[in-house]
Amino acid sequence: MQYKLIIFDLDDTLFDYNRTEQVAVEFACNQQGIPYSSNTYMKYKTANLTAKTRIKSYLRNLTKFRKMRVEVFFELLSFTNGDASKFVDDYLEYSKIGIMIDGVEETIPCLNVKKVVATNGSDIPRYNKFINSTIAPYFSAFYSSERLGSIKPDVMFYKKILSEMGTSPSDALVVGNNFETDILSALNCGLDVCWFNWKMEAVPEQYSKIKVIYQFQDLQNIIG
Repeated sequence: MQYKLIIFDLDDTLFDYNRTEQVAVEFACNQQGIPYSSNTYMKYKTANLTAKTRIKSYLRNLTKFRKMRVEVFFELLSFTNGDASKFVDDYLEYSKIGIMIDGVEETIPCLNVKKVVATNGSDIPRYNKFINSTIAPYFSAFYSSERLGSIKPDVMFYKKILSEMGTSPSDALVVGNNFETDILSALNCGLDVCWFNWKMEAVPEQYSKIKVIYQFQDLQNIIG
């Protein structure tokens, strides 16, 4: 099928979220003299989950969430002299340097279709990570939950993008890695989908006919 628009998720579709995050956490730790190791990063991930449970609708309260995440992280490290606000600032600054998933940088220029990014969360650091990359010139627009006032899997997230781009659901394809927030929500909007299943998750039997790729470069076979 010849699509007029491809809507790409950002984290873990175009950019490797964990690798980017690890580099940013290590940098922020180094700025405060915190020894960094894989165990340090695991404590950061634990702090992230803890903060999410303590703050309802954390995507709508990102400033509070980010500070709490660092405060819990410091507690887990028994680090009593830390500056949580500075850690957040350093982390966000270094998160503006994204690490792309294998195959993305080579494949995106080959897709001769209008392309946009659509990501949950705030612009910072996501927009910065995107705009600083080599693939940014190949995209027509960047959308975030912050800009749209809507969060995936809310169907209005995609509907607002389609309206702004002047594209009907039948002419658009959504490419994402998260089955629930990217794929199911797009299907609920009547969009065609391609699940970038690079983490090799089981495909639900009732959705066995949807498009699935395991390497990003295989997207070229679907776009044609």
